[in-house]
Amino acid sequence: MKKKFSAIMPMIHLATNVDVPADFEARFLLFWRHKCQNVRLTDIMAVALNKPRETILVQVTAYARMIHAATPGPCAHVWLKSMGHLDGHSNNIYAEKITTLINEMTGVPKNKTVIEFYDLHGDNIGFNGATVTSNERKSQK
Repeated sequence: MKKKFSAIMPMIHLATNVDVPADFEARFLLFWRHKCQNVRLTDIMAVALNKPRETILVQVTAYARMIHAATPGPCAHVWLKSMGHLDGHSNNIYAEKITTLINEMTGVPKNKTVIEFYDLHGDNIGFNGATVTSNERKSQK
């Protein structure tokens, strides 16, 4: 079977000016508490974005020097990047889930969390020494 390099997505980067629990990345990847059930956030994202759970990249920057709405205090900035599967309806669902998780795990108020969504093209992502588009072309030969 030929390898589909676009499966390296999505990427989630969280920057916040507060501390995050030592196990934040693992908990972010493994669990999403929803209606008294433990649901894997990566499974939700994988199904929604049609990407393998094992390909989700999470980057966390704690104690970032940042301010939101011209007032000091806890805040967060999230970038969610994916090749496809980002649209107005889906992004609203992702925003609710991600904002709630950050609030529960770090105490950052929901109105102090900003999320940016980026629908990426394979020509603009490097992986394994080439662009994703180039890698996919090579794998199809």
